[in-house]
Amino acid sequence: DAGKLRSFLPELSRTIKSFLDNPVFRVNSPNDSDLRSNAGNDLEKIIKLSKTINKIARQLNRSAAQRA
Repeated sequence: DAGKLRSFLPELSRTIKSFLDNPVFRVNSPNDSDLRSNAGNDLEKIIKLSKTINKIARQLNRSAAQRA
């Protein structure tokens, strides 16, 4: 429902910021496996959250269309 959507959006924003702020993207030759692992985890979370948000938005759109 819309409440779930509202809770997922800030989480998605935080995860995107975490991904983009990861130092692995500013280092010429990143050898830090922890940084790469964190970036990978953030990216996986971004993908999952995006899919979930998209699914909820579609459901809300269908519900709104049926009421109209």
